Amino acid sequence: MLIFSFIRLMGRSASHIALECCLQTQINLAIIGEEVEAKKQTLQEIVLLIADMITERAKNDRDYGKLLYFSYLFTYPFIN
Repeated sequence: MLIFSFIRLMGRSASHIALECCLQTQINLAIIGEEVEAKKQTLQEIVLLIADMITERAKNDRDYGKLLYFSYLFTYPFIN
């Protein structure tokens, strides 16, 4: 049984808050808007990133994890 928490952080440019949350809660994957924009990542690339993280953790018998993303991620114009 896989147990993953998807934590949505409010705000469009909340990277400094996201990074502090990561430090405090030991997040396994953080998707930060500025990084997505700089890399010009597509929605498919983001989904593959999440799937790869879950797969790698499952291979190591870690069927749990936490993912942090900002709330406006899927409304940004650069996401296809």
